Amino acid sequence: ADERVLVSFSLNELERRLHGNFFRVHRSYLVNLDSVRELVSDFKGGLTVVMDDHQRSRVEVARRQARELRAALGMRSP
Repeated sequence: ADERVLVSFSLNELERRLHGNFFRVHRSYLVNLDSVRELVSDFKGGLTVVMDDHQRSRVEVARRQARELRAALGMRSP
């Protein structure tokens, strides 16, 4: 959960290899849905994922991915 791993392939390739509970929330971020602690909305409609690690890492969600992320987590869209 708190370990970092350096890989030599693209995020697209990593996403393909890690299919299943991993979700592309932004062009630069792929998250493990099993490790999502909460979703936080801001006043402008943006969405941030808070991860269930020691640092409570925060990952920005692309606006076009927010609805799909909520669906993947079994949530209704606002």
